[in-house]
Amino acid sequence: MTIAFSTGFGAYDLQILWFVIPAAIVGGLLGAKASNVLSPQRVTLVFQTVIVLVLLINLYNGYQLL
Repeated sequence: MTIAFSTGFGAYDLQILWFVIPAAIVGGLLGAKASNVLSPQRVTLVFQTVIVLVLLINLYNGYQLL
């Protein structure tokens, strides 16, 4: 909220929101469906796997900046 009231969003490229918002909605729907179908242990495993994948992607992207 602070950015909205002070400097605004002009410095940011908001075009990516056209992809992020639908992906978040689909991910939320798929996650809710998966949590009803899978066991709690399997949901935890899937969550941890996704977190590790995101971590690896971020490390790779950080390495590319060097």
